[in-house]
Amino acid sequence: MSVAAVKVYEDKIIIGADSQLTLGDGSHKKEIENVKIWKENDMVVAGAGSIYEFSSFLIYCKKNSPACATDVSIFDFFVDFATWKKEKLQMEDFNLECSYLFVFDKHVFLIDEYFYIKEITTYQAIGSGMAYAEAALYLGHSIREALAVACRLSPECEEPLNIYEIPL
Repeated sequence: MSVAAVKVYEDKIIIGADSQLTLGDGSHKKEIENVKIWKENDMVVAGAGSIYEFSSFLIYCKKNSPACATDVSIFDFFVDFATWKKEKLQMEDFNLECSYLFVFDKHVFLIDEYFYIKEITTYQAIGSGMAYAEAALYLGHSIREALAVACRLSPECEEPLNIYEIPL
């Protein structure tokens, strides 16, 4: 389980995630390294969901990127990833198993498991700690504070936090 959140300011984007991994057997593992959020090429990505898919997406992003920062281009990019994942990993289903906060070319997009794409211009959170983080962001708190609230109130989220700041 996870929490990741992003906040868009006039001069920067701040995006972060917690570090707890929930394993396939339901047990939890605390991770220090950035396994739920990473930067590759011109992209910063935070995810909630299957670490199997999220790590596959990192590999995909090492050689691929969207054509531009529009909802249609981001949609095409994620459909291409799902196609690559299905073929490369010989999977039966064509789907996404994660929700993503995706920063590209000074824009932020939410992508969910159903290929719903939405550009974020204020703030957004994903994962099991989403409601706690979004409430804190609504009240004007920073990303660090919002993620800390989610970690304190949700048993599925845990510090340390990993945060990136992207200047605009």
